Amino acid sequence: MREKTAFIYRRKIVIIQAPKKVEGPSPYIYLAGSMTGRDWQEDVVSVVSKQCAHKEFTLIRSRPVKDTSDKPCKHNIKSLTNKSVCKRQEMLDNDRWQYESMLGADLCAFWFSYGTDAPIGILQLGFHMAKSVLKMNETGYFMSYPSDIIVGCDSSYRNRIIVTNQMRLMIPKSKLALKLPEFSGQVADWIEKYAEDK
Repeated sequence: MREKTAFIYRRKIVIIQAPKKVEGPSPYIYLAGSMTGRDWQEDVVSVVSKQCAHKEFTLIRSRPVKDTSDKPCKHNIKSLTNKSVCKRQEMLDNDRWQYESMLGADLCAFWFSYGTDAPIGILQLGFHMAKSVLKMNETGYFMSYPSDIIVGCDSSYRNRIIVTNQMRLMIPKSKLALKLPEFSGQVADWIEKYAEDK
């Protein structure tokens, strides 16, 4: 614990769940990938929170909380025939939240689970790899190998070959984690290294 002006500064871990406003201590770690099936993000949060309890960081869980209430549409769409319009608008709001959160993150960690397709997760991974890998200088684009992406997928994930091939092409120095504990460990190691570099 250290003092910062008149306030006491404590180590803290902030966990943000979609679609809450992203605020908290850096670094920001965005958890992306499979959004259906088993809640793998909960496992990652548990491991990382224990291993890095002495660090300060913000975990951004991109998996939205399921709303089972029968509350009215927040977009003021009232008729039953327009419920699908409301649902589409809510999906757009969530996609926008994910995009903005991903762009503002210091680390994007993608996990793809067995029994899921995760087309949006694969699209986000491709976007983030391209954004991170292609850098511009005065002579044009060049390849840069980022340390701000961690990727893993269950060894039985049906699109594993797609993820593996894209990684080989775009970020060949990265290691694909094939087990969730290995993936969680890589995220925790990244947080430790980030703190050391600051």
